[in-house]
Amino acid sequence: MERIIITTARYSEVIKKQAIVYCKAEGSYTRLVLEDNKHIVISRNLSWFENTIASTLFIRPHRSFLVNLEYINRVFVNEGKIGLTKGVDIPVSRYKSKQVIEALHKYCLG
Repeated sequence: MERIIITTARYSEVIKKQAIVYCKAEGSYTRLVLEDNKHIVISRNLSWFENTIASTLFIRPHRSFLVNLEYINRVFVNEGKIGLTKGVDIPVSRYKSKQVIEALHKYCLG
């Protein structure tokens, strides 16, 4: 299992990459939402985080989100969003919709 060290203003924490459901840009900060519904805010932008965890496990469907493919259970093609197993809908840029579907197929089919 791949792990990553996340440093916040208060502490550093080691987490599994697979435990990250999605990341959301919040200005120059990034909010990580974990599988146990824990939220961690780090003082790095989403691009930094995307480069740090570079993996086939994640896709960036929108400029404000980085999503773990493991947690996607629906793709709303005409609505421009994906549904996650945690009951959250994430927007998909119309320029990224094809890329999201291709990445999901590749991930599911191996």
